[in-house]
Amino acid sequence: MRLGTKLTLYLSLIIIVVLSGYGYLNILSRREILLTRMKTEVRSTTQALKVSLEAIQLPEEMKYIQSLIDAVSEKGKTLDVVVYYPEENLIFHSHSLERSIELYLDVIKR
Repeated sequence: MRLGTKLTLYLSLIIIVVLSGYGYLNILSRREILLTRMKTEVRSTTQALKVSLEAIQLPEEMKYIQSLIDAVSEKGKTLDVVVYYPEENLIFHSHSLERSIELYLDVIKR
C-alpha cells in the first residue's frame, strides 16, 4: 500500500471512532434531558390533580373526579392515575389501568 492510502484509511478510522463516540454521548445527554422533562411534567400534573381533588366533597362529586381523571389520562397519553380515599375505601383510576390496578393498590395501602 502506498503512504497516501494508509494515511487516508487511518484518518477515516479515527474520524469514524470520534464521531461514533460523540453520537453516543449526544444520545445519552438527550435521553437525560428527556427524562428530566418527563418527570417535571408528571410532577406538575400530579400537583394540579392534588390541588383540585383536595377540597372535593366525595359523595356529591364522584362523577367529577372520574371525569377529571379521564381528562388527564386521555387516549394517547401514557399517564396512569389512581386516586384512593381510605375513609370511604373508594378507588378512582384511569381506564388504562383496568387490569393491573391491584399492584398499585398494594403500594398505596402500605
